[in-house]
Amino acid sequence: MTVRESASDLVEPRTIVLIADYDAHLDAAFCPLCGADVTSTIGTPTVPADLLETHVTDDLPVYGWSCECRRVDVVLPAPEEAAPDHFTTAEAHLDGETVPVATPEPALAEAT
Repeated sequence: MTVRESASDLVEPRTIVLIADYDAHLDAAFCPLCGADVTSTIGTPTVPADLLETHVTDDLPVYGWSCECRRVDVVLPAPEEAAPDHFTTAEAHLDGETVPVATPEPALAEAT
């Protein structure tokens, strides 16, 4: 067993959460780190609870994209206007600012 293999049991995987570069005209999203088109990865990746202004007990799924350009998870929440109607809004601290993110209403209710 190498040091890297044994140390991986002690370190939690990190997640980078950034504001996606979203083009509403093209309805396309791009990773701000590498510029890759991430539109096809749309889903509900999770945002760590400590980034949310709403006090939740667990990580929260948000409507958005993900990118595999780094060794860690890169989560890119979608702008709230791009989310389906059945999603609700929660405030998150991303890139040094507070922005609204869309989350499934049942998930937010369960996490609070």
